[in-house]
Amino acid sequence: KHINSIDTIKLDYKPGKKYSYSNVGFEILGEIIAQVSGTSFDQYMEEQLFIPLNMSETSYTLSDFRKEEMAFPHEGHPYQETEKFPYNRAISPSGNLFTNIHDMNKWMIFNLNQGSYKGFEPLSKERFNQLISPRVNTEEDDFIGLSWFMNNQLVYHDGLDLGYSSLMMLYTKQGIGITVLINHQDADCNELLNLIAKSIRF
Repeated sequence: KHINSIDTIKLDYKPGKKYSYSNVGFEILGEIIAQVSGTSFDQYMEEQLFIPLNMSETSYTLSDFRKEEMAFPHEGHPYQETEKFPYNRAISPSGNLFTNIHDMNKWMIFNLNQGSYKGFEPLSKERFNQLISPRVNTEEDDFIGLSWFMNNQLVYHDGLDLGYSSLMMLYTKQGIGITVLINHQDADCNELLNLIAKSIRF
């Protein structure tokens, strides 16, 4: 229903002419996964990724969590809790992921190990490398592969939603990764990540 509602939207540029990050692109990809697999995107991710990676505290469904488990979203300075909680099942493929630092670090290790985690290896090395191979110059001092951004030896992706900020950085040469999750949309994840990186002194 959500995907059908965007069939009248016109592209800003012809395909291949200019880079522009697109949340809708990920939502279309999620629908393709659902159609090909014959199950919902949420269920596919649960069965094919979260369970094999032992990400037992990760889900696209808000009702899977108790209120006391949630870090509620904040905005503004001085900060205050947002009036609206950012939750819309229709946009799960582009956001909407509920998780914690422990589970995200399992995903981080999986990627640092080139798609391998405790015997779980769903992609060949060749296929995995397609994810982190530079494909398009973003014209912002970096490149993007298949969802991952790249700058020299750094591989990363950040996220922003109402009341939340996140950043995962993979230092592939050193085999080190850092994940930052903050329940404030104006938080500077880069600043915190850099402080952590300096403290490691690698």
